Amino acid sequence: MKNWLLPATVLMNRLNYMQKFFLIGLLLVLPSGLFITLLIGNINKEIGSLIKERQGLEYITGVSHFIEDLQLHRGMKNAYLHGDPSFEQQLTSKRVDIEKDIQQIRALNQRYGGVLQPETRFNQMMDDWELIKDIKSMTDANLSFSLHSEIISQSIALTEHVSSTSGLKTDRHNESYNLVDGLIGKLLVMLEHLGQTRGIASGIAADKQFGIDLKTQLTVLRGLIRSALDIVKGSLNIIYEEDPSLKQPIKRQMDAIEQGINQFIYWLDTEIMNANSLQISSPAIFEIGTSSIQMGFELQHTGLPIIDHLLQDRIEAWVRQRMMFLAILTIACLVVAYLFLGLYRSVIHSVHALNDASSRLAEGDLTARVRLNSQDELLSVGTAYNHMAEAFESIWSERKAHEEQLKYRAYHDQLTGLPNRVNFQEQLHAHLGDGKRLDRMLAILFIDLDRFKIVNDTLGHKAGDLLLQTVAVRLSDEQFANCQLFRMGGDEFTAIIPFIESKEEAVSIAERMLTVLDQPITLDTYEMKASASIGISVYPSDGQTLQELLTNADMSMYVAKKQGSNGYQLYHPLLNEQAQRKQAMELELRMALERNEFSLYYQPRIQLLGGHYTTVEALIRWNHPELGLVAPAVFIPLAEETGLIKPIGEWVLRTACRQSNQWQSEGITDVNMAVNISGVQFQSDYFIQEIADILAESDFDPNKLEFELTESVVMVNVPQAISKMKQLRDQGIRISIDDFGTGFSSLSYLKYFPVDILKIDRSFVKDIPLAPKDTAITKTIIALARRLGLEVVAEGVETEEQMAFLKSRNCNEAQGYLLSKPLPALEMTALLKNHQLSVG
Repeated sequence: MKNWLLPATVLMNRLNYMQKFFLIGLLLVLPSGLFITLLIGNINKEIGSLIKERQGLEYITGVSHFIEDLQLHRGMKNAYLHGDPSFEQQLTSKRVDIEKDIQQIRALNQRYGGVLQPETRFNQMMDDWELIKDIKSMTDANLSFSLHSEIISQSIALTEHVSSTSGLKTDRHNESYNLVDGLIGKLLVMLEHLGQTRGIASGIAADKQFGIDLKTQLTVLRGLIRSALDIVKGSLNIIYEEDPSLKQPIKRQMDAIEQGINQFIYWLDTEIMNANSLQISSPAIFEIGTSSIQMGFELQHTGLPIIDHLLQDRIEAWVRQRMMFLAILTIACLVVAYLFLGLYRSVIHSVHALNDASSRLAEGDLTARVRLNSQDELLSVGTAYNHMAEAFESIWSERKAHEEQLKYRAYHDQLTGLPNRVNFQEQLHAHLGDGKRLDRMLAILFIDLDRFKIVNDTLGHKAGDLLLQTVAVRLSDEQFANCQLFRMGGDEFTAIIPFIESKEEAVSIAERMLTVLDQPITLDTYEMKASASIGISVYPSDGQTLQELLTNADMSMYVAKKQGSNGYQLYHPLLNEQAQRKQAMELELRMALERNEFSLYYQPRIQLLGGHYTTVEALIRWNHPELGLVAPAVFIPLAEETGLIKPIGEWVLRTACRQSNQWQSEGITDVNMAVNISGVQFQSDYFIQEIADILAESDFDPNKLEFELTESVVMVNVPQAISKMKQLRDQGIRISIDDFGTGFSSLSYLKYFPVDILKIDRSFVKDIPLAPKDTAITKTIIALARRLGLEVVAEGVETEEQMAFLKSRNCNEAQGYLLSKPLPALEMTALLKNHQLSVG
């Protein structure tokens, strides 16, 4: 017996206690671990197969969108090539959609090409698509239709190929197999029959010709549609039997598709097949056919996520089973380790306790302590070790607290305590990863307070800080618990809504935020309301990356602010186009002064009683070398927004002064010059000095100059406006209020304004004396001006009746196309010299 145990005894004598216990435990755990490893390997294989099926489903979804758009393009192009030009714009838009679909499929090829092997068929389809884009002649209409149909046929074959290579067609679960069979293979065939019928019928309706060949094709297609419809319904009935829970969402849509097909065939029979003459329009028959096709694709879009959900459920079930086996193995290992450690501690507790504590301390565990029950020399060693560990822990805790404080400051705004821009970027990046992985939508809200600068400038930065803190508290209310709020800096906040079901959900939250902010806020002794402008962008429709979403939300916020305070704006792709056009226009506008593209036109005013000229108004025109004349209504607002209005306004004043001096040198001395002043110019701190410098530089008599200001300009800051107008009057410059009656001036302020002239806006003049309300307003403005000792000028006079009415009401002057349209300098000079003006 002793000789039999000798080899084991020799082995154990060569090992320390830890090695002995480990060897025994390994021999116990190894068999069970090997068994569970084999099980997990099989589970991983099942999970891999299901993931491959989901990849195939994702690829088929992309191809399905391509088929849907290509079918629409085929019908539109067939109608267009047969003579219906109404589809031209839709064709351009649909071609863009198809190119996007192709890019998406190419991306899927790159991701899954090695697994699904779709390249050969896809490349052939792309060759045919390039041929289609070059077809523009009606003689090639049949070729276009055939190429479209061939690509769609290849696309359907591609879905069949991917279904096979991904394992969807061989899935051993009846639910997913039948759904794939019904909603991918058979449904796409039915929709292609419908698409071909729609395309042929649209072409017939476009050129109003119906030959026997086309009639035969339509008859065959109508039969194929009926047959395919029955096949699809049969497949779906099998699905209902396998899983009754799928019947409600799918059958309702299938019934609607069948009804739409019946309606389409009815219109086909009555308006084309059996009609005496072809009266129905191409767009009409196209729209009728499109309705049922779209419902078919909507059914597919409903069914494919159901298949994906079934596959995902099975993946999760396998994952749970794998976790269970791992847990069993882990628990078994822990139980064995626990029993052996108990034995191990009982044998050499003191030595290994010191060794373990020392190792833990070396690895960074500052809570490691030694507890010894022995009374030998090791007790003093253990006590010394514990003192050393406590010293290290104290030093480390202080350092850790300092690091946590620094980390908090790096990720949070100091004023409001909200997460800051850095935190926002990290959180959004993480949420985008979740959104892509889980195929979920998320929303970004870009929040900018309205008129925050006014609060800072008028009430001080302390009040501004208090306003920001109040806004942060209100937007952190529990009703916004599903939002993450951040302060980006200044008066800008952002919010992330991690998971939304629709854009309307983001809109609802934005509306609630605006309502909360609209409640009164007390800042020191002042009470006010804090409104905001909110821009909204949604992943994935409005951007795929952090920068795209933030830029689009910022752009949308800017549009909301331009539309008025306390509002929101959802992002739309047109905003990008508008921004690009605006950016291009801004660049051209910056170069316009350098390239001498601006010119001044002049429109005269006459004295109604005497009939002589009193003033000419300088009106800027932009003659772009490619765009031609650009309307002031287009470029003036952009110039004001970008600040370019300042150099443009200075150029206008200098040019007008030079022209007026030229007229005086030619003997035209009794005509004053009127110049429009923008709000950006007028509100500049250096406006008065700049005017004085230009007049001195031009050697121009201020008494010959008149400035036209709108009501909205002078009402921004009434005390400042009064002061500046008085300084202009002191220089000899006359002041007129332009477009009077259309702004938001207060009569209580009007009496304090140092104004010489009121100009009645053309919107009131154009319908007098026939429009009673406009006539009453015009009479009132004239009477008001008379009471205040002001002159009155009527703009937009175009008829003799208007002129006669204004004379009868003692209006001082008139301006409009009846007298003269705006003229370039040479023509205006000739008009002034000849004095050929007829006043009725």
